[in-house]
Amino acid sequence: MARVVVLALLLLLPAAWVLGETTARAQDSTFAVEGRVENGTSGAAEVQIEVVLHTVRGTIRNDTSTLTDDLGAFRFDDVPTDPEAAYGVSVVYQGALYGMDLDTSSGSPLPVTLTVYESTHDDSAVRAVLASVLFASADREEQTVAALEIVRIANESNQTYVPGPEPMNLLRFGLPPDARDLDVDTTLPDADFAQVDRGFALLASVPPGEHEILYSYSFPFTGDSVEFSKSLLYGAESLRVLAPVGELTLSARELGEPGSVELGGRPYHLIEATDLPRGDRVSLRLEGLPELSGPESARRWIESVPPEAGALGVLGVVMVCALGVVVWRRRGTAWRAADADAPSGGEMGAFAEIVTLRQMLIDLEEAAASGSLGEGDYRRRRQILDGRLRELEDEP
Repeated sequence: MARVVVLALLLLLPAAWVLGETTARAQDSTFAVEGRVENGTSGAAEVQIEVVLHTVRGTIRNDTSTLTDDLGAFRFDDVPTDPEAAYGVSVVYQGALYGMDLDTSSGSPLPVTLTVYESTHDDSAVRAVLASVLFASADREEQTVAALEIVRIANESNQTYVPGPEPMNLLRFGLPPDARDLDVDTTLPDADFAQVDRGFALLASVPPGEHEILYSYSFPFTGDSVEFSKSLLYGAESLRVLAPVGELTLSARELGEPGSVELGGRPYHLIEATDLPRGDRVSLRLEGLPELSGPESARRWIESVPPEAGALGVLGVVMVCALGVVVWRRRGTAWRAADADAPSGGEMGAFAEIVTLRQMLIDLEEAAASGSLGEGDYRRRRQILDGRLRELEDEP
């Protein structure tokens, strides 16, 4: 009889083991997320604040929300485990977004603390700790210089800078004339950017701490040199400008002669300056740029003309030659009239900005419709874009 009982137990052990494993897997198929929302300005807990849990798998995003309790605590139970998904939590407080990613590799993450801050529209607390400019290369065929800039900004106050409704409140960075191929990356949360005629603006808040903005672009040149003006709206505790030796020659009248530094085994010209005030401007000069020969310049011009414009171009040259004397005799009044009617550079810049803003509004509506943008962020960005658009359209 005892032997029968032992055999029965041995037969039941695998089944029990499988049942235990199945139960463990079922328990591991979900996890919990919990934490607390604190106000870094006042030190108090934030009560009845909406916290959003984000689950992102590829292009699919799922959001779940809850409110903090009387102690500022929140909790999400029965969150499905998905090894292919990324998880995060966020809060929108006084127009600024705060969030963090969650590490779910070992199951339920440790309790998290989301710190929010009171908001201010005063950007005096925002300053540039570092401004670095690298002129990476000069393209002979395209007649462009490739540049990379890194700006590290700091907010040393205990409030988050949130751009106000005025366009000039946005974080702004200058670019050289006719800059193109702009690419912007930043550690600021949920930031968008818009390029305008004199640079670009970031639609982003700046919480306390340091944050980096990295952007690359190219700009055209003619001849073997070009002037480059760098505006420092937020000043710079340290400015570094570099250009590769043997490819470009770098100079700056007000900053003295360049030194040299080796990076990655390659020598670079280096100009450094410290303690530059807000609103300062630095003039740089690049020389030794590769020029096109006469035939190459002519070929590029011909290639840039559309085929259908060729015949019109020839006809235009003939007409100009035939009417040259008449134009010369009348230019005293005709050119002045033409100058009076022609749109100014500022008007053309405003038109370009209006087009950009309208496209950003379309993108904003699409993001809101797809659910990839929270209601608070949508309202804040819509207010900023609408305000700037109205201001431009109301201009005479």
